[in-house]
Amino acid sequence: MKLKLLAAWARRVIHWVNRMGFKRALEGVRWKCKTALYKRYLSLQDRLGWYTYADWLRENDPEPLPASGAKLEFGFLIPVVPEGVGFLRLTLASLQAQTYPRWRAWLVYELGTGEAIRQVIAALPDGEQRVHQLELDSGIALADGFGIALEAANSDWIGVLGCGDRLHPAALSIFQDAIHRYPHAQVIYTDEDQLSQDGNRRHSPFFKPDWSPELLLSVNFLRHAIFHQQALREAARHNADCEGAQYRCARQVTCIVHLPQVLFHCHALGARPWISLFPREETLKTYLQQSGLEEVQCHSDRRGVLRLTWRLEPALVSIIIPTCDQVLYLKRCIQSILERTPSPPFEIILVENNSRQAETFAYYEQLERSGIARLLRLSGAFNYSAANNLGAQHARGNLLLFLNNDIEVIEAGWLDELARWSICLEVGVVGGKMLYPNGAIQHAGIVFGMEGHASHVFAGEKEGSTGLFGSVDWYRNYLAVTGACMLMRREVFQQVGGFDERFTLAFSDIDLCLRVYEAGYRIVYTPYARLRHYEGRTRYGRIPSGDIQLGAQRFRRIVSAGDPFYNPNLSLSVKVPTLRRSNEESPLERLENIVRYG
Repeated sequence: MKLKLLAAWARRVIHWVNRMGFKRALEGVRWKCKTALYKRYLSLQDRLGWYTYADWLRENDPEPLPASGAKLEFGFLIPVVPEGVGFLRLTLASLQAQTYPRWRAWLVYELGTGEAIRQVIAALPDGEQRVHQLELDSGIALADGFGIALEAANSDWIGVLGCGDRLHPAALSIFQDAIHRYPHAQVIYTDEDQLSQDGNRRHSPFFKPDWSPELLLSVNFLRHAIFHQQALREAARHNADCEGAQYRCARQVTCIVHLPQVLFHCHALGARPWISLFPREETLKTYLQQSGLEEVQCHSDRRGVLRLTWRLEPALVSIIIPTCDQVLYLKRCIQSILERTPSPPFEIILVENNSRQAETFAYYEQLERSGIARLLRLSGAFNYSAANNLGAQHARGNLLLFLNNDIEVIEAGWLDELARWSICLEVGVVGGKMLYPNGAIQHAGIVFGMEGHASHVFAGEKEGSTGLFGSVDWYRNYLAVTGACMLMRREVFQQVGGFDERFTLAFSDIDLCLRVYEAGYRIVYTPYARLRHYEGRTRYGRIPSGDIQLGAQRFRRIVSAGDPFYNPNLSLSVKVPTLRRSNEESPLERLENIVRYG
């Protein structure tokens, strides 16, 4: 293996010199070395604590914006439990510190808590008229008080705060500016972080993607959003509790805006009876049933993360595997499918492209004779896109699963999990979690502009890892997932024209996903289809220059604008989510250098 990689590297250097000349090839080597060293430097900074969130805040903490002509009012509902009264002062102080003055707060509490709350209000500066009390009638629990509070609040925009939670001083001025920039917005959410017990230190930020419906199945990243009053009231007519209303509102509205700034700070000991980071089972069931899914079930895994299932109608899945020699990997792939795929019904289609080894053809004959797989032959040099298109052309199933021959299925239920998403007509492509042989993450979604054209976020992390971008084990939306294991409905595949055969080896899967997304479908990553990927073991050599050029041409616009399903506060120089540094090479500049130096 090492000798082959060394030989490939030597061939690449010779190719550079022949194609670009010695001087330009030397520039390319220098740039590649600089890029590799910078990645190691970032990793070292993170590991040794040389660059912290506090350092990042000194460079990126937002400044207040000047108020424009319109005068919108922001209202905040604050449910108060007895143990939260002590933290209420922090929350009210953060509202009073706002540079934008038009806000009101409604303190909602059960009978018997009023005296302690009145003492907090009495300590406020004289003349503070923006804080209101809403004592619930006898027999009404605080958990049932959201609808009552919402009817009382008549501000233009409504949010919910827990006792101890704080708003950034610039938050309301930034909200008002965003509403004028996005006049059709009905929900606005931001990034958030945590406060230490004494409330003086900010830590553990959660940097969120733009609107991601499937992420909402794992985490309520809208819990601190502000909602247009009319939209939230309409949703609350059908879901009286706060979380249910937030989820229903997210489904009903047409414009949800993400501001990638850390404007909410959650106190470590704060009390949030109406909102939590992880949604309740009943909320999720209702949310999915509103989509028309039936027999929705929630299953808690060993880490307490909810996995969702719904009724799956049996449908034939055509598993399409392009292959060229490396028969040991192919045998492992086929055997693992047969052993760990009791359902749904499937067929295996092998697309042979330019194999030469006798043992490969002997195995093909064995598979055909036993009826395990059908064999198609594609002549000429290896072309991943053409092989997949040929397989799709001869497939009998309405569901197409494109699978690499160096994949190993490691647990049952993987194909059910992928096929289940095909019922959701808004979803065009679904991909699963890939693990390296050592158990580390190989694929959990693709981010454009990461390390060049696009790359695998979370790669190298452990399963269950949680950090600045949340957990690798959450449902997510992306612009693309890897073609090493990618399922889609036949009709969607045909609608977008299949794989672009101008890509011979790399980027055609990403390009296909992007065209599916541009056609109006969502791309879904599920962590519950787990497979092992012996990445690159069956193909050696560099990415063809034509693929590099075409990929850059295709993806340049997205790389320049930024991937909506990542976060601009996170570095694109490395695959593991980490804070972006001000001295980083821009993603577009990096892409141009890859094109320049190959």
